[in-house]
Amino acid sequence: EEAQQRANMRRYDLQHFQIEGPLQSYLHGRYTKQHDPRYAVFRVAVEGLEERRPSVLRHDSLYVWREGTEDWEYEAWVLSVEKDSVLVHFPPNFEKTHDLSSVFFNARFAFPRISMRKMHEAVDCIDLDVIMPSYCAVPPLRTISLPAACQRLTSLQKDIVMRIQSCPGVPIKIYGAFGTGKTHTIIESVKLLVMQNPAARILLCTEANGAADLFAHALLDAFPDEAQDIILRQYRFGYEVNQIKRQLRNIIFTADSSGDSRVV
Repeated sequence: EEAQQRANMRRYDLQHFQIEGPLQSYLHGRYTKQHDPRYAVFRVAVEGLEERRPSVLRHDSLYVWREGTEDWEYEAWVLSVEKDSVLVHFPPNFEKTHDLSSVFFNARFAFPRISMRKMHEAVDCIDLDVIMPSYCAVPPLRTISLPAACQRLTSLQKDIVMRIQSCPGVPIKIYGAFGTGKTHTIIESVKLLVMQNPAARILLCTEANGAADLFAHALLDAFPDEAQDIILRQYRFGYEVNQIKRQLRNIIFTADSSGDSRVV
């Protein structure tokens, strides 16, 4: 998977572009107008950023080389992602070596390994028998009283909710076409689990940030008073807080040092 991700990133290599800057300096976690070549910030236009193609986040690397050459690359660090460009920091000698007003460059994005390392770390730490049990005795389905909010569910959705409540530890697969109510069924199941057992620990994983935010918003609405104590929305390491919806900022962990706010 990591090799494929690395190959996918190469589809977004940049060619024949100019670099704008230096714009400002980034010193001690803050942007400043005082120019210092050691901390200069430059802008690189990247087509497709708005559609997340490529998906570039803060702390990713961008490797740049002068057009027509292949013997020397400069590594730039992404400081901020804009609508159609990224603000990056180059090594101090970059600005001195090139006349940016007349030189064109090529560039490639590097796949950040930190996310893969975190995944491997999670697998090493987890009890896999919980996630993929080798044996599971399925208890008989018992009828439980559903709260008023669940009465809006279809009979099939209610059946799924009851199975989740009455069969703890049993893997249950929910599948269906788009718009059939899978997400709503899972949300109602989670709400009921928490109401029945406030000490329950539930992990909701999704492929996209939008889906995870949907779950988070639904749970915030369900538990407005306890949300900050019982809900944690986890983003990718280094994700910029100003890109997170304001309603969700009270349920994340951040590192805030001299104005440099990011998710940890």
